[in-house]
Amino acid sequence: MTDERRSLINQHFSDAVQELQRELRKIATVLTGIESEVDTSLNAIPHKGLFLEDLRNKYAEPAKSLREELDAIKTWANSVKKRVDQKLANVLTAVESNVDAPPAVAGEDFIKLRTVHNERVSKHDELVQAGAKAIELHYLKRSETSVKTKKTEVATAKGQVDQLNGELAELNTQITALEAVDG
Repeated sequence: MTDERRSLINQHFSDAVQELQRELRKIATVLTGIESEVDTSLNAIPHKGLFLEDLRNKYAEPAKSLREELDAIKTWANSVKKRVDQKLANVLTAVESNVDAPPAVAGEDFIKLRTVHNERVSKHDELVQAGAKAIELHYLKRSETSVKTKKTEVATAKGQVDQLNGELAELNTQITALEAVDG
């Protein structure tokens, strides 16, 4: 084999190794992202105390199941990432290339529990608003007669003020007439 042919083979091999390393780094980044998202999801699981009191005793199993599902996918991602890192360290090393499908994360029981909680909170909010409106209407109705009485009193007082203003105007006219006669 000539030196030129050997150089071409080495160059081709070197390019293939670099391309494989780029792809492996991309895969490792994606797997790290999955692990990070799982950690975020685990931290986002609401605490038992945030649920309505009667739903708290139903919290343990769905939360445990969801955590197990999330831990399973994190373990899967970690396992695959270790193999990617091994291959990245030495692309010539044989590494088990068959990867099982990632475990599913459904969290169905926890989602059902959360849905029941959210529906009941919404209904409670609606009931509280309806109750507040009923109380407000009760006070308005109770005040209605008082308002009518006050309106009548104001109308009577206004009539008296108008009468007194009329009398004052008449007296002012008389005072002006008397001042004109005396002066």
